Amino acid sequence: QRLAGIPDDMAVAAYRITQEAVTNMLRHAQADNVLVRLERSPEGLLLHIADDGLGFTPAENPGQEGQRGMAGMAERIALLGGALTVHSEPGKGTQIEALFPWAPRVRERANKSKGL
Repeated sequence: QRLAGIPDDMAVAAYRITQEAVTNMLRHAQADNVLVRLERSPEGLLLHIADDGLGFTPAENPGQEGQRGMAGMAERIALLGGALTVHSEPGKGTQIEALFPWAPRVRERANKSKGL
């Protein structure tokens, strides 16, 4: 289903990153809980995914260190000029944040005062 006001390429990337992250969590994390939150911010669309699972040590260069799913997520967000942040450590779960920046014209509309 289309997200109102969200460009298609951004919506597809957010969906695919969520799909990969949740798949990884189900396969590897042994988590009891997974939280997925999507929110609009002035900077862009923010995707937050967290679990309470086993955690892991994120690789400096995921593609070269066998973390292909993480590398794919980073590639998707980079293509849209965004940023992917992964916080995890063994025994402490994982938190993934992806910020998809608004295109300049969308950001301009979002920041205009509606009270004029």
